[in-house]
Amino acid sequence: MGVALLLAQLWMGSASALAQRDVSLGLYRPAWGSYSFLTVNTPRTPGAWQWDVGLVLDWDYRPLSMTFIGGDEREVVRHRVTAHALAQVGLWERMALGFDLPVIFQDADGEPLQDGLGDMATVAGGDLRMSLRYRFLGPDKILAHEPPEGWDLALQASATLPLGNGRALAGEEAITTTLEALVDFHILGIGVGASLGWTHRFRERQLGTVRLRDALHMGVGVELPTIVIPGLSVLTEVRFAFDPENAFGDEATTPVTLDAGLRYGVGEWTMTATAGGGLTSAIGTPEVRVIAGLNWSPRTPDKDGDGVPDARDGCPLLAEDRDGFEDHDGCLDPDNDMDFLLDEEDRCPNTPVGDDNDANNDGCPD
Repeated sequence: MGVALLLAQLWMGSASALAQRDVSLGLYRPAWGSYSFLTVNTPRTPGAWQWDVGLVLDWDYRPLSMTFIGGDEREVVRHRVTAHALAQVGLWERMALGFDLPVIFQDADGEPLQDGLGDMATVAGGDLRMSLRYRFLGPDKILAHEPPEGWDLALQASATLPLGNGRALAGEEAITTTLEALVDFHILGIGVGASLGWTHRFRERQLGTVRLRDALHMGVGVELPTIVIPGLSVLTEVRFAFDPENAFGDEATTPVTLDAGLRYGVGEWTMTATAGGGLTSAIGTPEVRVIAGLNWSPRTPDKDGDGVPDARDGCPLLAEDRDGFEDHDGCLDPDNDMDFLLDEEDRCPNTPVGDDNDANNDGCPD
C-alpha cells in the first residue's frame, strides 16, 4: 500500500507560513527488555538495580510521500534507517527507568514540501525519550532469567526531550508526554500483551495542510514459542493511533501498522528480526518496514532469588531465610541451634539448650 500524504489542494501561501517542518516521522518506538514485544512494553521490570541495554535498527521504505492534484506523486523521504540506543535500569523491584536515543539516516528531499527550508539532512539526531514504569500486579521479586508467568500490570509515563533535528523531520522541537497502561499474560512461553496510551503535544504541529495534535494509541503483541528450536519464538504486533478530536476522520493522522518475525534468546542475549509495514496512508507510516534488534541483559544467576549467586549457593533451588545465621551459604536454616524447636517458636533461636534444661519448652536454658 502506498504511503502518501493526501492533500486536498495544492499548498498556498508564503514560505514563512509553511515553514513548520518540525515533525517527527518516528512512529516506531521500541520497547525495553527481553520479555517485551516490539513497541508494547511488558509491565515486567528488570529487578532492583539490574539493567539491560539494546540496539534496534528500523528501516522504513517511503514513510512520507505526497500526492498533488493531478496525480503527481513526490517522495519526501524514500529510505530511512533509525538506530535506537536503548538502556533500562530497575529502581527497586517494581519500577524501571528507560532511555531511548535515536539516530536517523535517510534518503530525503525537502523540495516537495515547498516550505523554503531547503534540503533535509541525511544524518540527524532524534528526540530523546525517557520512560518511568511502575508494576502494580505481578511477583514481588523478579528471578533472574526466569521467564515470566501469569499476569502483570503497570503504568508507564514517558516524555520526549526536543533534542532532534526538526528540519530533518526527526524531532518535534517541543516536549511531548505519553501515559500508558500496560498489561500482559505469560504461560509456558506464550505471551500476550497490550498497551493503551495517550500522547500529548504541548504545541500543535502542522505538515502541509495536516494538523498533528494529541493521539490515542493502542498496541497488541503476541509471542509463540516454537517446538523445534529452544529459545526461538514467533513474534507479531499490530498498532494503531488516531486524533481524538477527529477520530478516524483523516487517514493521514490514523497510522495502522503490522509487523511479524522471529525472536531468539540464549543466555543473556536476545535477538529479534521482523518485517511489516503500514496498513493506512498516514504520515510516518512506511510501505515496508524491517526491524532488527539485539538486547543484552547481564544477570548474576540466582534461581531461588535469595541474593546468593548460584555459583556459591549450597541450595540453589531453596531460598536462604536471612535471619543473621549462616546467611552466606544460601541454605534455609529453620533450626539454628539444632534443639529440635523451630526458630519461629524458639525464644532463643541461636542458643542451644542441654538435656532436661528447658522445662517450659521455650527454647531457652532454664
